[in-house]
Amino acid sequence: MTTASSSPSSSSGMVNPYEDEVQEAKRQDKFTETEIEILFLLTLFGTTVWVGAAWIFAM
Repeated sequence: MTTASSSPSSSSGMVNPYEDEVQEAKRQDKFTETEIEILFLLTLFGTTVWVGAAWIFAM
């Protein structure tokens, strides 16, 4: 995925308070806290769907 070299937040006048965290995570090849939270919720939702599907199938 490619991004523009100029900061898009400066053109809109809004400042991203997590920009430093995102840049540090990209430099270290790690996930940001927000990405980890999203992955956790997706895992939780996916597990719930599988359990629900298994329960429906068993009925």
